[in-house]
Amino acid sequence: MAQPSTLTAPLTFVPRYKEVIWGGSLIPRLKGDTVADDARVGESWEISAMPGHESVVDRGPLRGLTLPELCGRYGEALLGRRVVERYGCRFPLLVKLIDAHNDLSVQVHPDDATARRLSGPGARGKSEMWYVIDTLPGARIYSGFKDVTDEDAFMRHVADRTLLDLVSAHDSAPGQFYFLPAGTIHCIGTGNLLAEIQQESDITYRLYDFDRRDADGNLRQLHIEQGRQSVDFGTPSWRNAPTARVYDRSTEGAVSCDSFTADYIDLTDRMPVTVDNDGESFHILMAVDGMLTVGVPGGETLTLGMGHTALMPASVARYALSGPAKALKIRL
Repeated sequence: MAQPSTLTAPLTFVPRYKEVIWGGSLIPRLKGDTVADDARVGESWEISAMPGHESVVDRGPLRGLTLPELCGRYGEALLGRRVVERYGCRFPLLVKLIDAHNDLSVQVHPDDATARRLSGPGARGKSEMWYVIDTLPGARIYSGFKDVTDEDAFMRHVADRTLLDLVSAHDSAPGQFYFLPAGTIHCIGTGNLLAEIQQESDITYRLYDFDRRDADGNLRQLHIEQGRQSVDFGTPSWRNAPTARVYDRSTEGAVSCDSFTADYIDLTDRMPVTVDNDGESFHILMAVDGMLTVGVPGGETLTLGMGHTALMPASVARYALSGPAKALKIRL
């Protein structure tokens, strides 16, 4: 099949499942894949250009190409003018689904400067956001210090294995947004299914892991010193612990930072929405409830079930969304 010279339709990719000690079987089942009851799939990397974890197009004339290959071939048409000006022909975000069948570790991600200092000149930090898709009863999100905390108190709680006592606990529920700037101490509690949007980085410093052991019986590695250097102690607790926000209607800029903007689109009334793109950035579309239909004038129609994701090239100037569905639209 001949490959197109221009991009005129949304792209979808093969999800990359990641098995981890705290994962479950919900994500593959959500996507219609057969999986063992005792599976430990904790993450699905929906859109990724990370080396060794590149997303691969799953259909159409571009099937089999990786996301970095698409970026190199189509450049500004895929990424957008503003993205190329800032990042070159590199995809700057990583989009995941997360199934916390058990608690994740208490952890922190560095900012860009700290990442480069600790891991080398090419390293990148990580600010991220979560959208809560579904929860089990009693599910919680832990994010930010309860009170102003200094390094001495932090290190005492690390030594006592009581670090989670310092962290604010939020009762999680579907529809909540959480924004976690780099340096925010956090933990995803048991029973949360999340969409995660983040900078293109996989640097995580584990600070406490509930004394869990890996398949070989060894305690999982912690990164106390790197974490100490990465935690933001200077921000007042009321700012370092983001308040969960729930929207009952479409909202532009539900979460917005220097690295990305997330728009929330509510299509439960089935009325279609027309989206215009000025060519400055790609759009990432994720259905977080219902069935999201994506249509390009004069082109194909794509339907995304809950937890499914598509990448709309910056060169597509207009497209339509319809439901019934709730969706995230991610852009720079």
